[in-house]
Amino acid sequence: DGRLARWLSPSLDSLLARDMPRRDAERLLDDAERHAFDALEKATGDELAHGFARWIRLRLARAARLSGATRLFAFRDLMTDIANDPRHVDAWAIDACIDLQLAWASWLLGDAATARLSAAEQDCDRLARIGPDAATRALRRRGEIWLHRAQRQNVSARLSALDRAQALFDDAHERSPNAETALR
Repeated sequence: DGRLARWLSPSLDSLLARDMPRRDAERLLDDAERHAFDALEKATGDELAHGFARWIRLRLARAARLSGATRLFAFRDLMTDIANDPRHVDAWAIDACIDLQLAWASWLLGDAATARLSAAEQDCDRLARIGPDAATRALRRRGEIWLHRAQRQNVSARLSALDRAQALFDDAHERSPNAETALR
């Protein structure tokens, strides 16, 4: 869906960062969810997989705008909805679930955040088993997880986590060179 894709690219980051007034964000999210739902009803094959991942990210954006316990309940509900959907085993859906785990971890502290990062790594394992392209994507996502881990560590331990992240990015770039991975 071209209109939805044009909307998602600049707006999703803004919604996740909570830069937009709540009323404007709710209106945009409602429009995007309606477009995504319409696209899912018409989708087949790969379009269906992309649509489901887009739906996950839209629900993530909506939940991210909440606060406190309401946000955590929204995340738990979303995780349950994903687990109960047969499309949750697709590479695009798993990749969206990694985004969900990383966002969730960013709002937690200590062991709770570590558990979310471990869950994201388990999603990377699932992603890697799908095939060579997905395995390369899993390496890049695992590097992002190690960057998140580094942010949570004290200065003396941070360097080893950053080295691990860099090694994963290098491996992913060696397998499939692209600018996004090179910039990481």
